[in-house]
Amino acid sequence: MEFSNSSLSILIVEDEEEAREILMQVLTLKYPEVNFLAASDERSAMECFTSHHPKIVVTDVNLPGKNGIELSSDICSMDADIKFIVISAHNNTIEKEFAESGGKICGYITKPIEYAKLFAAIDQCVSEVMKL
Repeated sequence: MEFSNSSLSILIVEDEEEAREILMQVLTLKYPEVNFLAASDERSAMECFTSHHPKIVVTDVNLPGKNGIELSSDICSMDADIKFIVISAHNNTIEKEFAESGGKICGYITKPIEYAKLFAAIDQCVSEVMKL
């Protein structure tokens, strides 16, 4: 997918350092025109969000402090147009339904990550962001 807006930023929130680094490397190779930001927990994610205003957040559900669902709620209260992709090690139907109910979730990806599904979710989010 090509982007008409070279200033697009995506925030990756993952507490496991190795997983975060791999995600950043893979996504940077796939989307070289996107500015990727990284955070390891809810606090650093909120700091990064308020400083850089990314339009898309890819977050793990299980984070230290607030979880990824709570983080998405906090960020939505600051930016109604934000889009999320939620990543979880569990295929929990209730958690998935809750995550998708807000309308801000473009994808729910289970670990181990199938990158084709993650890329499709990112492409969907980007399409929705570009319409705004």
